[in-house]
Amino acid sequence: MLAFRGEISIALLSVALTACGGNVDTEAPALSGVSAIAAGAYDNCALLEDGGLRCWGADSGIAGESAAGSWRAVAVPGIPSAVSVSVGVTHACAVPPDGSVACWGKMPAQSWDEPAPATPVEGVTDARTVVAGIDHSCALRADGTVQCWGKPHSIGLSDPLQSSFHELVSVSDLSDATALAIYSSSTCALLSGGQVKCWGSIWYEEKDATSKEAAVRYGRVSTPTLVDGLTNATSISSGLQFSCALLADATVACWGTHAGDSLLDRENRRVSATPVAIPDLTSVTAISAASAHVCALLADGTVHCWGNNLSGQLGDGSFTSSSLPARVKGIDSAIAIAAGEASTCALLADRTVRCWGRWTRGCAGGTCDSSVPVIVRVAP
Repeated sequence: MLAFRGEISIALLSVALTACGGNVDTEAPALSGVSAIAAGAYDNCALLEDGGLRCWGADSGIAGESAAGSWRAVAVPGIPSAVSVSVGVTHACAVPPDGSVACWGKMPAQSWDEPAPATPVEGVTDARTVVAGIDHSCALRADGTVQCWGKPHSIGLSDPLQSSFHELVSVSDLSDATALAIYSSSTCALLSGGQVKCWGSIWYEEKDATSKEAAVRYGRVSTPTLVDGLTNATSISSGLQFSCALLADATVACWGTHAGDSLLDRENRRVSATPVAIPDLTSVTAISAASAHVCALLADGTVHCWGNNLSGQLGDGSFTSSSLPARVKGIDSAIAIAAGEASTCALLADRTVRCWGRWTRGCAGGTCDSSVPVIVRVAP
């Protein structure tokens, strides 16, 4: 997911890093002039200040054939200019300046072995931003409404047996959305008044028929539903069965499977349908959540992450997971962050990018991990 200071645009993330069994070409020039970053399960993309788009990563087709298995960024064919980009698991989507949406990579409806070139999404003409998930994607329109497309069970708005894969669905009961967050089969929308609505496979409270006490349940909710107790959110981000919100007082609250500080404790984890404050975290300007870790950008330009760290995605120089925010080493001038499946990236004030965590291809001996930030470079 991509997150800027005070503003967030969501997407899934994972990045290429090198610290074991291989070498990064330090002679290649650094990727520079970057205005925004996005990340997915295996690939990452960067919007440039001139409107250009470059991606890098695994072999899903998002980064193009010349960059498959590489962490050197290359231009994306068919997308000469974009104002928003989001990276999912095996596909990515971008919004060109005209408000249309184009997606590319290994699309869920196609063979997983055949990446598709950038293809327009029919019916989307006035998008402000786009978010790409695993099996569905959504666009936030200029009027604050939302349209989604993909596998019906992932969109979560209609009977999976009654709608086709390619059907563009307009989300009901949403007219003032300002941002979107997506992960797997759930989607959330931040509203202009600071509230949040979520739908699809989510956690919710339901009164027990016998005891009449409220019980937290996980299931499919087909109508956008308000998150109780959340009225002052300024940005949102979603991970695996949980979501987090940056609040107006610069603190963070999360809800779902990994509510509060129980991101790692699976036996005694706290499941909450209402937001729980993250302790010892203030002066936050942006957040980004992934499968099982979350990162926060602070006003001083530092980045603090917590959760799973098996691939070094917390960036604290270790591979030890942490239930409390740990400071990322060597980052003190970040202006945006993006967290993903097992990695994280930061956009720095000098408009270059640093990433840390897992890279799935491109190193001698297989997967390479880095527990400290590494500079992203461009392909020749």
